[in-house]
Parts: sequence; C-alpha cells; structure tokens
Amino acid sequence: MDYYKILGVEKGADINTIKKTYKKKAMEYHPDRHGNDEEKQEKFREIVEAYEVLSDEKKRNIYDRYGEEGLRKIQMEKHETQVVEELNRKRMKEYLNIKKEIKCSLEDMYNGKTIDLQVERRIKCGSCDTTCSNSKTNYKCSQCQGSGKIIKIVQHNAMSNLAFQQISVCDTCSGKGNIIPDYDKCTNCSNGYTQTHETIKLNISKGSYNNQLYIIENKGNEGPDVSGDLYLILQEIPHSLFRREHFDLYFKYNISLTQSLTGLSIIVPHFKGDILVSYPHVIQPSSLLKLSNYGMPIHSDLSHSHNSPYGDLFISFNLTLPSSISTPFKHLLQSEFPSPLPSSSPISYHLLETVDSSQSPSQSSQSSQSSQSSQSSQFSQSSNFHYNFSADDNPNMSCTPQ
Repeated sequence: MDYYKILGVEKGADINTIKKTYKKKAMEYHPDRHGNDEEKQEKFREIVEAYEVLSDEKKRNIYDRYGEEGLRKIQMEKHETQVVEELNRKRMKEYLNIKKEIKCSLEDMYNGKTIDLQVERRIKCGSCDTTCSNSKTNYKCSQCQGSGKIIKIVQHNAMSNLAFQQISVCDTCSGKGNIIPDYDKCTNCSNGYTQTHETIKLNISKGSYNNQLYIIENKGNEGPDVSGDLYLILQEIPHSLFRREHFDLYFKYNISLTQSLTGLSIIVPHFKGDILVSYPHVIQPSSLLKLSNYGMPIHSDLSHSHNSPYGDLFISFNLTLPSSISTPFKHLLQSEFPSPLPSSSPISYHLLETVDSSQSPSQSSQSSQSSQSSQSSQFSQSSNFHYNFSADDNPNMSCTPQ
C-alpha cells in the first residue's frame, strides 16, 4: 500500500501539505456523504491510515526506509517490549506482596467488625529517597554504569566463531550500582529503604468465611517503581457451640430418655439472642431439627446464588441414657416396648455384661461380680413400682459443644 499515492502527495511533501490534502480527501470520501457505499468507506479507511503514518515523523521515517513491513515489525517489537515490561512488573509486585493470616471468631464473622492491624512493611527512605545519599545525589558507578553487573563477550575458542556473554558482579561497587562517599552516606538507611509499623484498618464484612482473602492495594512492601499489596487471609477460630458448613450452623444438644420420648423445650444460645425451641414429639437419636434463616449471613459476594439472606441452623441430638434402671421400670418398658423373640433356636445362651476398657480382664471379672451382687440387693428392695428420674436420668437442660 502506497500511502503517498493514497493521499495524492509527493514523497518529500511537508507536513502542512499532508494535512491540507488529508482534510480535502477525508471530506470527499467521508461515510456521512456516501451512506452505505462500501467502496467509498474502504477508501476513507485507507486515507485515515495513510495520514496516521505520514503525519508522524518517526512512523514516516520507518515507512520511507522499510515500508509497511518495517512498521509492522516495529509495532510487534514495541508490543513484545510492553508485554515483557508488564510481566516483570507483575513479578516484582508479587515479590513485594505481604501475606498475613488473621484469626477471626465465628461471632465476628456473623456480625461483622472493624479491626486495627499492626503491619510491618518496607518503605522508601524519606531522608534520601532511595539514593542512600544525604544530598540525594546519584553516585552512579562508572565501571558498570549503575547496573551492578559487568557483561563480557567471550569467544568460545580461536577456531570457532561462537561467543557467549559472561555476566559477573561489578567489583568496583560490589553490585550496588553506586559508590557513595562516606561523608554523604544516608544515616537513616543502608539500602534506600526502612522498616515501619503501620496500623491498617480491616473491615470484616458480615458472612465472611474461612480462608476469605482481603486485598489492600499498595500496602505491601515498596519497590523502586511499584508497591506490593497486603493480602489478609481470615482464619476462622473453632466455636465452642456451633460447627459451620458453608453458611449453615450445626448445634448438638444432649437429651434425656424422657425428653426423647415426650419432646422438649430448650433455650439455644445464638448470635442474635437466645432462641426458645419447642418440639412436643418423639425425638429419634438421628433427628435433625431445622431453623430456617438462623445460620450465617450470606456474604455479599455470594448473595446472587442464594434465595435467602441467611443460612439455616440445624440441631442434632445426643441421647444420654441412665446408667441403670429399677426392675419395675424395666418391666414397664418391656411391656410398652416388647422386644421381638429370635425366629431360630439358639445353640447357646450368654449373659452379656459391660466391661470397663481401662481395666485388665481379671479386674473386669472382679468388678462385674461385685456389680451383680449390688444390683441384686438394689432390685430386691423395690417392692412397689414408683420411678423417679435421677440426675443421671434427667440432666439439666444445657447447651453443650458438639
């Protein structure tokens, strides 16, 4: 594509001639004057492209020397350079990032909270502005020109044209890139940076969750051209009463045999306040009661995938049985809840007994004999049926950790 021919100017035309010709051509082929004429639209695009190159001195020089191919290569190299610079910048930023774990209670995750954090970070020296010089003079090393490295081209051998680069630390400045006189060295730092402790405010939002990441930009360590970010990772502290699964809460409660058979009314502590829970039916050990919207708040980042602003609270039960019961009460239970007899004839009969796993077999045998004699004495004293639940049978209603 000949840009000079498209604009209708000579190769040596000055910038004023190019501008004047472009305006005239642009008016002639402007899409507003030709509607949907694709040929005129294409011509207009060529005119704009030609003007963008010929009106820019650098682009015009490249075009005059290397043509369109030269422009494409320069543009590609420029793009590659920008990509490499951006990658290096990202790597440097990752190196300067600070990561810190924050312990957080379930209650604070439920209600939300603003906390103050003490963060140690590296910042530029305010006295020398990273020059390491009191006068802020840049004493660049003349040997390495401030790079801190010496690059030598070394030939592989005399018979070969192969050569390679040898990179070594500059001996003159010991790799620092500068040589500062003792009288002008910064007394506040040693490398252009100092350590500081800074108070950072963190707003823990309602419904926050374990391993949630908060990023505070530019509050990491500072570098020459970029600053790192501060990464704060929430670590949920296990709660004494509740177990959390996503945005649901699980609470385990010990119940007696009476409560299991007749139902119960209990107080469940909650972050909103105590909750009275009544259930007048038989409770199986595997029962799970659900209280809708008494779980954790749904975090704002995930609210789009939930129909409710809160999760649910689930109550499970652990049946606590008495250590022993009287014979009349045992007969009453057997009459109310008869056990099915085995369908086949047994070949032997065994009376089972409980054994304390912490005792040896001989100790277990002795303790079982004494236990049997004491139980026989107790049962013989109960002539009339009158059963009162003891403290073991009917413990006080209390919330216990899972």
